[in-house]
Amino acid sequence: MATKDQSVMILMLIGTLMAYVKHSETTRKVDKLRKDIRKGLSAMYLYDGAEYDRIAKEADIVWEGAKKELNNLNYTISLIATCRALWSMLDDSPHQQLWFTERTFTAAMQSMEGVSTRKDTYDVERDSNMLTDIFGRLLGIEKKKPLRELSARIQLKKKEPAYAG
Repeated sequence: MATKDQSVMILMLIGTLMAYVKHSETTRKVDKLRKDIRKGLSAMYLYDGAEYDRIAKEADIVWEGAKKELNNLNYTISLIATCRALWSMLDDSPHQQLWFTERTFTAAMQSMEGVSTRKDTYDVERDSNMLTDIFGRLLGIEKKKPLRELSARIQLKKKEPAYAG
């Protein structure tokens, strides 16, 4: 589960990625999401500027670390896939809906899908997942491995003795 600081950094990363949406490709729902992120950041800065600065510096380190790991090679990512993957890192966190609701986020992502016209979706999705994995590792958030966890539980049940009541 992501801590509050990690959650805020993920929301900052989503906000940064949303800034890359071209003016001609934006929708009202995307604009609302960006506005909600700006409001959250402003409120955080006004409430505790020192904490905001600390978290913003850590988020910059994560962003720069991801850039460095990608070695400045030319990757094409999907903003939709990357933002959704970052959002999913917050699934168990009580801070997921700190600045906007899941409904607002989902509506923004769905409105962007109609604008996307890429044909090389496999490569774009692979690059997006790679970037998200880098962000997760730099943030210290482990990727969920449901198949591995399920396999471990099955193995554990096999080792348990049957109840002899």
